[in-house]
Amino acid sequence: MPEQYLKNLPGLKEPDAKSPEEAKKTAEGVKEVTIKVGSAILFLAILLAIGTVSFHLLETYQEGPMEGQNWTYLDSFYFSAMTLTTIGYGDLSPSHDMSKLVTVFYAFFGVALVLYLLGVIAKWYIERSVQFEEHEIRRIKHILYRHEAQSKKKQGKL
Repeated sequence: MPEQYLKNLPGLKEPDAKSPEEAKKTAEGVKEVTIKVGSAILFLAILLAIGTVSFHLLETYQEGPMEGQNWTYLDSFYFSAMTLTTIGYGDLSPSHDMSKLVTVFYAFFGVALVLYLLGVIAKWYIERSVQFEEHEIRRIKHILYRHEAQSKKKQGKL
């Protein structure tokens, strides 16, 4: 249907479209959040790797009254993940003073990072949901606009 007819209808106006500035701002916001999510996930992977290696070395090669429990890398990874997620089943626990001290700082730093990561992901999800809803509203307005214009044309008001 030619646009000129639609613009001449009284009381009927084209739905608002996003301005180029708004679209650019939205794209920049999505890019920023995507970078934050990627960085946080990368940092979390690095933290898990450091925890895995550290706990393996501390629990396997420690000397003292409870010489090494021989934690495998899988055990150490499991303990690191359970510590960061605050699950802590209790089936593995540090047996040396140095391991316990490392665990305290690892947990404080790691849990804070996991909470930050969850916040960033939640923000990204909410922003994407809002963008989707705005897009759907514009699409529905456009459909209604076209439908109303066609109805008026059929009634001979054009």
